[in-house]
Parts: sequence; C-alpha cells; structure tokens
Amino acid sequence: MFRAASRLTALSLIAGSTVAISLPAHSATDNSTLVIQQVYGGGGNSGAIYRNDFVVLKNPSTKAISVNGWSVQYRSATGTAAFSGVINLGNHEIPAGASFLVAGAIQVPATPVGDVLPEPDAGNSGV
Repeated sequence: MFRAASRLTALSLIAGSTVAISLPAHSATDNSTLVIQQVYGGGGNSGAIYRNDFVVLKNPSTKAISVNGWSVQYRSATGTAAFSGVINLGNHEIPAGASFLVAGAIQVPATPVGDVLPEPDAGNSGV
C-alpha cells in the first residue's frame, strides 16, 4: 500500500504469483499528485521476468513533488493485517514528468530467475 498523505490509490501486491499492471496513468484533474504507473509482483518466482517486485511512480505535474517521509508498504494477500514490507522512499523529489522506480525485495534462489532491474531510485538494488 502507498501512504502518501492519502493521495495515492491503495494497492496490494499478491505474493507467490506474477502480477504486472500497466494501465493509463490517471491523476487529479490538476495533475498535482503522483500516480502509480506500473506494478510488478512475483519477482524471482518461476517464469518471472524480473528478480524483484517493483512499483513505478509517475509525476504528471509541471512541478517537482517531494516524497520525503513517504513509503511503499505491502503485504501478502494471505498475510495478516500487518505490513510485511515497508520501503522508505527517502529524501527525494520526483521532477515534473519523471518516473521513480521503487524496487522491492530481491528473490535469489539457488538458480536466479529473471533479469536484474536497473538501479532503482528507492528500495533494493538488484544483484
């Protein structure tokens, strides 16, 4: 789930299955908030394209937006009410029109599955 002053849509990633969502990004009518541009779940699982789960945030506005104090939080669909993962976004500003890559935990089985992500803006880097 995203916690960003309640401006971003709540989102759950399902552990154990590959989930990729790529829908047109929609934002406030004045384009003043970030949008979730892409979500990938199931990184590292059998048949996965990437080793990490990840979320891409997009700034559709004409001004930089600070994510200082924000985090991406997720849990398994079968998990408890507590969040199992929290990725702090750090002290960053997302420039106008730019995207921001947030990498989740990397799955490294004995035989790695999937490609390594580019260097993320926040979260875990690939190995």
